[in-house]
Amino acid sequence: MINRTDAGLSKALQELESLQDEATTLCMPHANDSEIAAFARLQSQIQLAAEMVKTMRTRTESLGSHYRAD
Repeated sequence: MINRTDAGLSKALQELESLQDEATTLCMPHANDSEIAAFARLQSQIQLAAEMVKTMRTRTESLGSHYRAD
């Protein structure tokens, strides 16, 4: 069973925002095409994860094996 709380999801969102900031500092001015593509994928994955966490925070009911503890 997956237990979720608003506090835990808020912490996850803060960590994702921190990762986004760290990823932004990784962007090098003279990067080659494969590095730029990898950076774009990383940015997209972090953004997707953040949007998923935001959606999880709005869903307060339990569903299947996903249980809202608060």
